Amino acid sequence: MTFEGSLFRMRTGIPWRDLPKEFGEWSTVYRRFNLWSKKGILVDIFKHLSQLADFEWGFLDGSIIRAHQHSTGAATEHCEQIGHSCGGNSTKIHLAVDSGGLPICFELSEGQRHEIT
Repeated sequence: MTFEGSLFRMRTGIPWRDLPKEFGEWSTVYRRFNLWSKKGILVDIFKHLSQLADFEWGFLDGSIIRAHQHSTGAATEHCEQIGHSCGGNSTKIHLAVDSGGLPICFELSEGQRHEIT
């Protein structure tokens, strides 16, 4: 139910504190999600499930996500793929799905980068 709670939160976009009680305590679900993210467990699950995809059809799309004004500037080891354009700071999510609409692959890029690149 902890994993289902994480998926529910990702689908709906609700705050962690508003997670329904049937998934357990919101702080427990959040801590587990955070731990699995840091350890790469969620990426491993995604890679395994994407191998089971129906490759008869594939669809690609990109979506721009505006980043908070304080999201850049801090020195980190990893590149956060946050770009700057006249619209402000943004990130672009490129997603490929199979014929059933299930994700196969995703990539992050700077918001000003065009999908063709």
